[in-house]
Amino acid sequence: MTAGTEQTAAVPAVSARWFLLNFVALSLLAGVGVGIAKVSTALYALHLHASNAEIGLISAAQMVGMLFMSIPVGLLLDQVGAMKMYLSGTLIAALLYCLTPSIGEAWFLLVCTALVSFCMPCRFIALNAVFMQQLNQVGETKAGWFRGCHMIGMFLLGPAIATALIAALPFGWVYQLIGISFVLTLLIAPRVLRIYQPKAVSHPGGAIWPRVRSQFGLLRRHRALQQCGAIEVLVNSSMMFYTAFIVAIAVRDFGLSASAAASLITSQGLSFILALMLLGGVAQKLGRRAVYRLGFTGGALSLCLLGLAPWGAALWVGGLLLGLALGWLQAANMTRVAQLGEDLGQGQVAGLMALIGPLGGFSGTVIGGLFGQLIHLQWLFLFFAGCFVLAAGFSLRPAASTETEHELNYQGVSQ
Repeated sequence: MTAGTEQTAAVPAVSARWFLLNFVALSLLAGVGVGIAKVSTALYALHLHASNAEIGLISAAQMVGMLFMSIPVGLLLDQVGAMKMYLSGTLIAALLYCLTPSIGEAWFLLVCTALVSFCMPCRFIALNAVFMQQLNQVGETKAGWFRGCHMIGMFLLGPAIATALIAALPFGWVYQLIGISFVLTLLIAPRVLRIYQPKAVSHPGGAIWPRVRSQFGLLRRHRALQQCGAIEVLVNSSMMFYTAFIVAIAVRDFGLSASAAASLITSQGLSFILALMLLGGVAQKLGRRAVYRLGFTGGALSLCLLGLAPWGAALWVGGLLLGLALGWLQAANMTRVAQLGEDLGQGQVAGLMALIGPLGGFSGTVIGGLFGQLIHLQWLFLFFAGCFVLAAGFSLRPAASTETEHELNYQGVSQ
């Protein structure tokens, strides 16, 4: 076997199960750490008597690093390697979490949260790149496992653990344990990330920035990609608004306990994950237009229920329905994005989606933080319901003639 062949060879088929088991463990553990941090940050902000504006900014700060770092990290990955990228992001994030409770002020929580967000792309993109490279070995039917496993840790296990920790320990100790949980992932990471075989780097150094700018030209030229991006923004903005503010709404307006409020995030996350992992095949059979009609209708109805809920039980129903609608839309959108990537380039499309998704999440939290000072916070769910109705008209417009053959075939299922 030549040196060039060794550089591009994937892991042997006999080790695919070994890789998948280690990857699932690593993804779950990484998601648990993030989930504990998200819930702890929301409750710590309330503990510090943060205003609605401060809560919104703190939640938005969790996404700001993804906005600036997603595309650069993706382009740099082959230069520094997946393991080094993950290691640096993990160690810096762990240190910042340990420092977070050292000053009990909302502004310091905001600063630390923003700095941590710049580390997260190093972890997430490194894991995603390794998994996509090994997808032929583990099987394409498991393409959703990375996001699904990460979200199980982040939305199901993490919030439950965070609630138990906060009930038993002061916030200072909770944040130390968050830092430790990040470091613990390094016990598994080498088994997974050292498998990654970087491609030859043809544009080192400063050439990365023209390549970053070129990604946006791709978005301008393709209406189908714009439609996918619009749906990604809508899904992530409504998801992040719910995650960021449902705890405050449940505790302040409905008098729920901290554990009950955290369970609203858990139940909504569970319904989202189930829809994401189980409904993709159903969505493809129904066709894109029917799927989007159902998804937008369900999303609008669930958001109206959340915005007008007269009692706490309605929040659980609304959250469950919202998770199903958002997961349904995301499953269909992921299929469409993958089809576009076959003609436009998977790397380019994935890089754009890695930026657009956090941009939606960032906008959702900023909207809540700014307008939550002017009107009742719960009523902002009605604003997102209106956005679902408007986006339906945009996404159902016929795509331009440049749309790929795969995309036309996908539309034809329902026509």
